[in-house]
Amino acid sequence: MKLVALGFLGRADDADDPAVLSDAVRAYQSASGIAPTGTLDRDTIGRLVS
Repeated sequence: MKLVALGFLGRADDADDPAVLSDAVRAYQSASGIAPTGTLDRDTIGRLVS
């Protein structure tokens, strides 16, 4: 998982916890200049896969 590789999640298993995943997504969004909603929206996914 890209959030693990980028250091926003400790390990892939952490994504099983919705609160932990949301916090990781929010942190990634903040670091990437995206509005920090904690939701994997189209903009966030697009940046993660590029």
